[in-house]
Amino acid sequence: MGFIKQMNAKAKHLGMSDTHFEDPHGLGNNVSTARDLLKLSHVAMKNPTFQQYVSTNRHPIAIRSTKGIVRNVTWNNTNKLLSQPYFDGIKTGHSNPANGCLLLSGTYNNKR
Repeated sequence: MGFIKQMNAKAKHLGMSDTHFEDPHGLGNNVSTARDLLKLSHVAMKNPTFQQYVSTNRHPIAIRSTKGIVRNVTWNNTNKLLSQPYFDGIKTGHSNPANGCLLLSGTYNNKR
């Protein structure tokens, strides 16, 4: 099964009835709702690796080519809300079709 088919199958499994993916990066003809993305975020934030990446301001990494050449890169998270109390991810963004986008996670009084 192709990756996009897997994404759509997972969305269906999660009850994301108003979501349809056509590409993995989100810049094409993907369709979703805030309610469906909330369902996805609840599951995603239970994954420690996902949670670490979306809550990290900077992430340095060494990329090694097939020829053994190493390039050091730092990914900078543009989510300025990470510097505020209680917030720990998930994404901010903007595109012309969607305008401003925000999917936010946080913890307050030990409740996510």
